[in-house]
Amino acid sequence: MTDTNDVIRILARKGFDIVQAMETCAEDKELYIEVLRTALEEGRRKYEVMTRSLENKDYERYHVEVHALKNSARAIGALELSELSVRQERAVKEKDYEAVTAGGEELLS
Repeated sequence: MTDTNDVIRILARKGFDIVQAMETCAEDKELYIEVLRTALEEGRRKYEVMTRSLENKDYERYHVEVHALKNSARAIGALELSELSVRQERAVKEKDYEAVTAGGEELLS
């Protein structure tokens, strides 16, 4: 089994902002790992919801989900994912549905 420090090093190499994430988690590595687990579990469920929302052009629901993803991604230090979510949130607010569709594909990949 991989220990906490190994997980954190791997995520840092993959571009996660560990400093910010640790600040969010009160410098508690075990709490950070728990937040990661929760984000992963939630993400698996939300992926299907977001995919369906895009397919059905349910932009209101998609907006809610992308907003939540933005905040969750920031909390775990996944700033690139958070930024993609910000752009999607903005596109929905601006009713730029072409950008939503194109950006949604990128976000979900």
